Amino acid sequence: VPASFNTGTNYFILEGHAETQTAGSGANIFVDDINYDTYPVVCSGTPNAGSISSNASILCGGSGSAALSLSNTLTGLGITYDWQSAASASGPWTSLGQTTATASTGTITSTTYYQCIVNCTQSGLSDTTPVFTLTVSTNPVPTISVSASSNVVCNGDTAQLIASGATTFTWLPATSSTSVNGDTAWAAPTAATQYTVTGTDGSGCTASSTVNLNVSNGPNVSISANPSDTVCAGQQVILNSIPGGNTNGFTYLWSDGITTRRDTILASTTTVYSVLVTNASGCSNSDTLTLVVNPATIGNFGYVQNGNTITLTDSTQNSTAWSWDFGDGNQSTNQNPVYTYSTSGNFTITLIVTGPCGNDTITKAIGIWPESVQSVNLSAIQLYPNPATSEVVISALQSGDLLQEVQLFDMQGRSLWSHTALHVKQFSIQTGHLPIGQYLIKTNLGKQILTIQ
Repeated sequence: VPASFNTGTNYFILEGHAETQTAGSGANIFVDDINYDTYPVVCSGTPNAGSISSNASILCGGSGSAALSLSNTLTGLGITYDWQSAASASGPWTSLGQTTATASTGTITSTTYYQCIVNCTQSGLSDTTPVFTLTVSTNPVPTISVSASSNVVCNGDTAQLIASGATTFTWLPATSSTSVNGDTAWAAPTAATQYTVTGTDGSGCTASSTVNLNVSNGPNVSISANPSDTVCAGQQVILNSIPGGNTNGFTYLWSDGITTRRDTILASTTTVYSVLVTNASGCSNSDTLTLVVNPATIGNFGYVQNGNTITLTDSTQNSTAWSWDFGDGNQSTNQNPVYTYSTSGNFTITLIVTGPCGNDTITKAIGIWPESVQSVNLSAIQLYPNPATSEVVISALQSGDLLQEVQLFDMQGRSLWSHTALHVKQFSIQTGHLPIGQYLIKTNLGKQILTIQ
């Protein structure tokens, strides 16, 4: 390619020839594949050799080896290297026979000097590095040791590394250490890491030691509730802290003091439970769960009576459905029904309530009578014996109360017997002549009218 073809885009025309010389037969010639080779730029001028660096500046113990490299990166076709050594800084120089950008000293037993000549074969020019001195000392190599406060670090925690055996220390990788203070480093790895400490003694002799730290993420804690995290009061619930897997060496501490993997609860009230789980490496994780406890379904109701009409008020705990039976063959599913009886009599009202924690049934008796016998207050009078055979005694219980009038009714509200102008605390009614059944006694204490069955 001509040297003038040095722009960003170049074009090439390929000429095709038909196998025959028939006119027009070359109209369908195509280029299928093009292969090409590229070559590095050929070196030119005088190369810049740079300077020599090494992984050691002194070899202790009377012998050793080191790796040599150049500080300058050279490019271009035609670059060659000639590494040389000598017993003095002025030579004479002996080629090491190594022709790459790096070299090895091999084992040496005395201080040795090195240089590298870099040549460009295209220009015929060369450059030589400054002389590098590698000192060999008879001082012993220091013995470096390093220990960790723990070889397993919990994720997010820090381990202390302490080195000994030298005067000064350097640590690698420094990016994984939170801080370094001489012979001590505080490492906070996020993954398994090997730390290397290089110690240098007072003679300049160096040695290295390593320590490995592993990282533990702690146990996988996730509380589950069996049969559910929403239960009824009195139900047994088993809380499990770990979903599964190997739990050897794990310890547990629940908020209610339990120290086993599972916590068995007899549910009473809604409570937040937590557990702290620590694995064999000392790493911990925790989780919380709210156990919702629904109270038992306990049926209850009150009522207000006005003549034949009764207004019922549900006071059930934790109910979601209601089934009323008014005792006369009629029902309702309203929570607070209002019902009017068509006949008089004694009726048993039954309420069956349904809630998330089961059903409950409660019954109450009520009497529906004519208006003249509706007022009932048993705290002011006493009736005995009940049931009666030959007679029944009615007494005023409260101080100052006197029986003014006593009347006897059948269950249809018809008056059977009456006595007025009594003004006594106690009165006997003969019942031996009455048919077996239920009756109503109405008394007037002067300030209130009382009816008792």
